[in-house]
Amino acid sequence: MNEKNKNDESKHQEDKLQDQKMWNRINKLFSRSLGQSAKRAPKPKAISKSQSFRILNRFNAMERNSIHMIVILSIISLLLILLLSPLMRFQKVEITGNHDLTKAEVLSASGINKKIPAWQLLSEQHYFIQRAEKNSQIKKVKISYLNMQVAQIKIEENSKVGLVTKKDKNYYILADGKFIPAQSVGEKPQRLPNYEKFPNDKTIKRVAMQFNGISKALQNSVSEVIWSPDHEDDEKVILIMDDGNKVLIKASDIKNKLKYYPGMVAQIDKNGTFNFQVGTYFQQY
Repeated sequence: MNEKNKNDESKHQEDKLQDQKMWNRINKLFSRSLGQSAKRAPKPKAISKSQSFRILNRFNAMERNSIHMIVILSIISLLLILLLSPLMRFQKVEITGNHDLTKAEVLSASGINKKIPAWQLLSEQHYFIQRAEKNSQIKKVKISYLNMQVAQIKIEENSKVGLVTKKDKNYYILADGKFIPAQSVGEKPQRLPNYEKFPNDKTIKRVAMQFNGISKALQNSVSEVIWSPDHEDDEKVILIMDDGNKVLIKASDIKNKLKYYPGMVAQIDKNGTFNFQVGTYFQQY
């Protein structure tokens, strides 16, 4: 009995030892497989302090850029609102220097009106000046700004100095000798003198430029300008005055001599002919 018990115990010890060996083998194999997996999966690299600062700075720069973009877009939007606002339009456009042209005609020639924003008139001033000066009656234009609500257009006119009929049509004669159509045949506004018997446009221009050199009041006192050369003076011009007098004068002397006519008339109470060709003298009718 004792011997049997000993054999059983010995067998049990052997089985236990074999089981232990088997478990050792299994644990060894499992440890190897874990070791190989750990080798295959690379460990994550640690981030250095310099890299952390670099990433943080990049993020801050992106944030600053976003803020700058928002500010710029806001400013642009505000400027657009202001530029399109009625407050940025001129409420009044003053015209000065015009005599023959009306205010509406000057505005039409320049293309300027109250609907044009102030910034456009400021930035495209040269364009509006050039456009206005294409009008034959406008010699020079200056645009100024009295304030943000009032603009001023000052013009120098190429004045009308006479009226001439060519091929049954009436034309205004301008100070530089150019012609523009009259509004209607026979119209004689502003007491403009009629130019008669002139042989060509070149001769009309010579007299017109001389006539423009005298005062408006004196121009308005002449009703006719007649080209009347003779053997003594090939530039003789006869001026028929509104007061009933007649003036004989050389075409090239109109600007320099005719200015004395008002003073001479004031000293004479009769009508007649004032001769400015050779010296100056009066002959009663």
